[in-house]
Amino acid sequence: MNKKWRLALLLILTLSVVSIFAVWFLTSHNGMALSRARPLRNTTIRSRRQKTLHHRDLSANRIIYSWDPDRVNLYRRYRMNFHGCEYSNCVLNYSDDPEDAIHADVVLVAFNSHHNIAQISKLIRKKKVEQDTVWLVDGQESPRYHWLKWRDFFNDFDGAITYTKDAAVYNPYGATVALKRTNTNIKMNYAANKTKGAFAYVSNCLSAGYARLKLMKELGKYIDVDIYGGCAGNRPCPRGDSHCEARVHSQYHFYLSWENSLCTDYITEKFWKVLETEGYYIPVAVGGLTLDEYTSVSPPDSFLHLYNFSSVAQLGNYMNRLMKNPQAFNKYNAWRSNFKVIRPGQMRLCKLCEIANNPSKFKRKHSYIADKFNDPKTCKEIPQYQSVWSTLLNVLL
Repeated sequence: MNKKWRLALLLILTLSVVSIFAVWFLTSHNGMALSRARPLRNTTIRSRRQKTLHHRDLSANRIIYSWDPDRVNLYRRYRMNFHGCEYSNCVLNYSDDPEDAIHADVVLVAFNSHHNIAQISKLIRKKKVEQDTVWLVDGQESPRYHWLKWRDFFNDFDGAITYTKDAAVYNPYGATVALKRTNTNIKMNYAANKTKGAFAYVSNCLSAGYARLKLMKELGKYIDVDIYGGCAGNRPCPRGDSHCEARVHSQYHFYLSWENSLCTDYITEKFWKVLETEGYYIPVAVGGLTLDEYTSVSPPDSFLHLYNFSSVAQLGNYMNRLMKNPQAFNKYNAWRSNFKVIRPGQMRLCKLCEIANNPSKFKRKHSYIADKFNDPKTCKEIPQYQSVWSTLLNVLL
């Protein structure tokens, strides 16, 4: 056997061994089902002290079932469970087979579900007759996007898990809480070493209700604006280099927290991450239906909003004045002595367990979602900065 044949045989044997190991690893370690009837392993979240917590009846576990593995893995990553909730006798499971929902007390169906929506809707109608299960549609996108494909099936659900305050399960992107101990004696110049105007990361070039990039360029006539991300085609640092990003970002006075659509309560991580960071730049927001939607949930005097100004020019000129006046700039960071910003994922889990223990209180109580998210009044537009995408959405809606 010549050398070429020996090398070919060795390569075939190596690939065979690797393939066998890969199959063994997936089935044994990740628990990835080879048949749809077998749910994933290690996807259960429960309270660690179910037998002793609180005054509620914990005689039987309540099952919360999700078709979204990413959501379950998120809770596991941050070690969230039902410990500390009013009701703690719940278990959160995941499987990719819809029929596994038959024994659940609450079923969560993600907006981005790969399952056929009409099939899910048919299953819901069937199970509603057979059992007292609460079905919730689960997602964080605005009505201008993922809601489109769900609009004809909303009334089959009992409610939604989303960011609007009147949802069955209120799941905001962020929340403000008061500090137990205030730090009013701290005197800090938050404007120190800041030399640049505003910046933004824009990964999605599309926006509904207004032409976001066009509006950013308009603001750039009055103050320096740097745009990064996939839509701009550039980044200030290598991807994943957090030290470089922290150094570059800290040079800016403002971050443009401009949402991809202007809808009720739609205030995303673009706003909350800026308040969380220690870069101490002020978020300049464009989003929501009203200014009150922001002031009611954020720390006092912590942001600027386009709705509070008569024009882009007036906003840009005010930002310039803050850059030249460190004392005035610092007032927008003074809230940090008394408040902090959090991501309220634990609150969501507690509410789900409450629903699982009291299904009759929640079934069909929040079935407004079909009308609410198909109502054009849920979102608004800025006519003078209209986009082609917004016009197309208006035709579809």
